[in-house]
Amino acid sequence: MATKPQRKKKAMTLEDLGTAIQRDLARIATKDDLKDLATKEDLRKLREQMETLDGDLAVRLSNVKDELQEQIAGLKYAKEIDDLRARVVRVEGKLGIKHSQRAA
Repeated sequence: MATKPQRKKKAMTLEDLGTAIQRDLARIATKDDLKDLATKEDLRKLREQMETLDGDLAVRLSNVKDELQEQIAGLKYAKEIDDLRARVVRVEGKLGIKHSQRAA
C-alpha cells in the first residue's frame, strides 16, 4: 500500500506571521462597514413580520387540517358506497334492467 510522501513544515518567520496578521485584519469589518446593515429597529420590524407570518401560517394549517379531516370522513363511507353500487348492479341484472354507466 502506497503512502503519501510527508511534507516537511516550513518554520514560520516573523515576516510570515506579520503577513498572516495583515491578511486577517484586512478581512475584519469596521464599524463603518457595519453601519449600513440592519438596525435594531429593522430587526424589531422583521421580528414582528415573522410573528405575523407565524400566526397566518398557523391559521392556514388549521384550515387545511379541517378540510382534510372532512375529506377523510367522506372516505370512510367510500367502500360501503362501492359495495352498495355493486349490489345494485347485481339486482338490476337479476331484474333484467340494463345498468347505466352514469357517474354518480
